[in-house]
Amino acid sequence: MLTVFVVLVVLVVLVVFVFPNILEPLKANPRIILPPLTLAVDAIGEFALRHWHRLLFGGILLIASLLLFRKTRPGKVIEDFLKLKTPLLGTYLGARIITARVAAMFSTLVHCGIPIIPALRIVSQTQPNYFISASFRDTAKVVEEGGNLVKPLEDCGLYPQMMIDMLAIGEESGTLDTVLDKIAQAFTEEVDSAIEIFTQLQEAFMILTIGGVVLVVALAAYLPYFQLWQISN
Repeated sequence: MLTVFVVLVVLVVLVVFVFPNILEPLKANPRIILPPLTLAVDAIGEFALRHWHRLLFGGILLIASLLLFRKTRPGKVIEDFLKLKTPLLGTYLGARIITARVAAMFSTLVHCGIPIIPALRIVSQTQPNYFISASFRDTAKVVEEGGNLVKPLEDCGLYPQMMIDMLAIGEESGTLDTVLDKIAQAFTEEVDSAIEIFTQLQEAFMILTIGGVVLVVALAAYLPYFQLWQISN
């Protein structure tokens, strides 16, 4: 969100305030035919300046609508789905954060002597994510009916394969509590490394995006001056 906000602020300042001042002297010159890029940026700036109140109201209305929608059941389900299935942020980072969290909780419950089925239900009831909660609820039901622990967690497709493989080993060897500790530790370390990498990528993306915006506006502003230089020579 911060990246988007910064880019929008830079874009508004350049297009609405800086660009028109650079372009103004050229508009009165009949010898200059403004390039399409310049005309496009100028049109965007004029539109934003003329309709800024409508754009601001529309933006506030959109944000308020999204925030209200998040509080509804369909909105919560969609948000939880995106947290798990958004490329990279969901499928990689989100899945590992949740894996570390549920493994740590499950491990604590098992270490406290709580049987597997009640432990699964407690994990299900304490998870804010709809799909994670449902996966543990379904797993508890399968185990209660005599099935194994790993199969329903694997079938839901929400957890990294490494977690599934380690759980299978723990279930077969009777060392589930130890394996859960190792899963929580391994994924916590992986999450810490991933967050550091994503933070660096976000900074690089922000720099490249702002640089791209500045470059486009600079080209739009100085192409007419280049044309004027060619005419004068």
